[in-house]
Amino acid sequence: AMLLDASDAFQNGSPASDEAARAITKTGMLLDAIAVCTDAASREFDIKMQKQLLRAASYGMHFEYKDGSNKKSIMGGKTRKSQSGATHPSPVAISFVEAAKKIRVLNALRDPSVGVAITVAQYDSIEPNGVIARLIAMKRPALATS
Repeated sequence: AMLLDASDAFQNGSPASDEAARAITKTGMLLDAIAVCTDAASREFDIKMQKQLLRAASYGMHFEYKDGSNKKSIMGGKTRKSQSGATHPSPVAISFVEAAKKIRVLNALRDPSVGVAITVAQYDSIEPNGVIARLIAMKRPALATS
């Protein structure tokens, strides 16, 4: 809730947003707040609220990046190195991107012209292949391939 409030304050141009985000950072709960906002966005049906929650998570990732304690960080926290030495995004950044992709699919399915009101838990349960099979059974193969 604090991260969402800080993000809203930032959107409104309030200087208090910076202080609020730094307060979350000092508690050590910033990564958890980012994860909660990302998860809440994927569970939300209201597109406006989804955008607010994803915006808040993104705002939090900026503060995690700007935290000077870790020189080897990119958006969303500490990076990880593969055996080949390549740098990869943090797990928080990866989960943010995956949630955004899933939200895009869910919103396309929930569109009134498609009419598949599905929750994120149902989507995870039947997996993308199950969704594709259902769309083909509904005679919507164009949507299944997009």
